[in-house]
Amino acid sequence: MEKRRNTFKFYRSFRDAIGKMDEKGQLALYKAITNYALDRQEPNFAEPAMQMVWELMKMRLDYGWKIYEQHYQQGGQ
Repeated sequence: MEKRRNTFKFYRSFRDAIGKMDEKGQLALYKAITNYALDRQEPNFAEPAMQMVWELMKMRLDYGWKIYEQHYQQGGQ
């Protein structure tokens, strides 16, 4: 059976940063966060500002992936 990640942490700092964007940018970042946090689908932002915000958020999401993988290597479910 393939392991699938079903949960992830969402940080207040994500919400606060995203809240400063227009609705189009907000939706794009919310989708990027969920797609990466659950399935490791990396977004590709054309706008440098969006890419910059994403890179800062990605560091936290990568840490979550590290913890998740360690848990499964230790036999967790």
